[in-house]
Amino acid sequence: DIDIPVMPGQQVVKKIRSSEKDKNISDGAGAKVLMVTVMKDAHNVATSYYEGCQGYIAKPITQESVGNALTEMGLKK
Repeated sequence: DIDIPVMPGQQVVKKIRSSEKDKNISDGAGAKVLMVTVMKDAHNVATSYYEGCQGYIAKPITQESVGNALTEMGLKK
């Protein structure tokens, strides 16, 4: 989620990607990140993808929206 205490989700994704880079994990081989949040404005969506998430769902979520996001991320057929 973007709006969480202590560290916003976009910063969490940025730290994950930085850690992967430090460990020489190649692009695309690291953690798959699906951002789930109430924030659906273009700025937050774009920033989340820029920081390294592969999927984005605006709440309220449904089984269908999760399934679609996982398919788009290549994690479900």
